[in-house]
This record gives sequence, structure tokens and C-alpha cells, in this order.
Amino acid sequence: MKWLNAIAMLFQFISFWLAAPEIIGDKGLKRMQDMIKNLLSNLSVIILSTLILGYTLYFTINGIITGMEASETGITSGELIEYYITLFVAMLIYVVFMIRIKPIKLWIDNNISMPLVEKYIHNDRLRRNSLFGGAFLFTAGFLIQFIIILMEP
Repeated sequence: MKWLNAIAMLFQFISFWLAAPEIIGDKGLKRMQDMIKNLLSNLSVIILSTLILGYTLYFTINGIITGMEASETGITSGELIEYYITLFVAMLIYVVFMIRIKPIKLWIDNNISMPLVEKYIHNDRLRRNSLFGGAFLFTAGFLIQFIIILMEP
């Protein structure tokens, strides 16, 4: 039930961001254009940082669990080799990612953030459709949470 509740809350969170451009309106979006672009530009950094943090946490926890299991039951050479290969591949991906982070951020900014802001500012139909999508997600999130409350003992 917790995952359903989490999905409902995610729906409601996304619904706000879908509805916000229509509520702010054309003139408000034009006034806020630079601020929105900066926010979306920083959003790419936040997303990339979250991915790196998740990557780091996964391998830290995986290493601790593997070490604890190995101290209790022992570890075969095949399992050790498999762990080292996995760690090597992950570190290689991490190093390549860190070397290429500026081009990745620039690509996200140029191909996702800026065009999205421009479309929202200049396209009334997109903002209206986004508002309807936000209303749908908000309603779906509310109904899921309401059903969860009714189903709990």
C-alpha cells in the first residue's frame, strides 16, 4: 500500500508542475522566462547529481552487504571475480560520465530545458493541454489515496 500512496503523491506533485504554466499565463511566463530557464538548467544538475548519488549509495551498500555475507559464509573465487568485474564496469561508466558531465549538461539544457520553456511560453494549446493533464493526475492521485484510506483496516 505504501507504493500506491507514493505513486499517488508523485501524481499530485507532477500535476502542479503541469498546471503551473497555464495558471501563470503568457505574460507571467514571459516575465519569468530567464528565471525558469535558470531553474531548468539547475534541474539538470540536480538530476545528474541525484543519479551520481544513487549510483554511489548502491555500490556502497552492495559492497557492505557483500562484505558482511563474505565474513559470515565465506566467498568463492567466482563470486569475488564477479564482484570485481561489476565494480570495474561501474567505475568505468562513472569515470566516463564524470569526464563528459559538462557536454551532458549542455545537451540537456539545449535540447530539453530551453525548448520546453520556449514551447510553454509561446503555445497556448500546450499550456491548456498541460493543465488538463495536471488536473487528471491530481484527481487520479487523490482517488488512489482515498481508496487506500478506505482499504486500510
